[in-house]
Amino acid sequence: VGLTEMTVAKMDTWSMVCTCFLAICTALSCAGRIGMHGAAPPNWYCSLYSCNIFAAVLFIGLSLWLSMHASLRAQCAAASLLTRKVRLPIPSMGQIDQARVFGSAFEKQEWRDIFRVPFMPHPEEVPELPDAEDD
Repeated sequence: VGLTEMTVAKMDTWSMVCTCFLAICTALSCAGRIGMHGAAPPNWYCSLYSCNIFAAVLFIGLSLWLSMHASLRAQCAAASLLTRKVRLPIPSMGQIDQARVFGSAFEKQEWRDIFRVPFMPHPEEVPELPDAEDD
């Protein structure tokens, strides 16, 4: 889930950057003619300028669309992981009944189990050793 949250955060940040770039391109394209305070530049220069701004709007719009798509896909992946892939199993009533301890079980314990030191291994528990292989 951590990777999906990181992807969502990065794509949301990139969406904000793309929105700012679109605002700048809009401001540049709506300014009117380029040479307002002096002689107008040649027509080929104005058309090249406008063409580049509109191409930038096209690519920034595509980048904005893809960043929103990636953010939504990461959120969907997180929901899928949390609901389908890594869901903890819900125990049945039979499993819960087997896991609980009754008060009568305490009366059936042996004295050495009752007075044993906590967190110490039981003296009768022998660790399982791997079988020795004869060469």
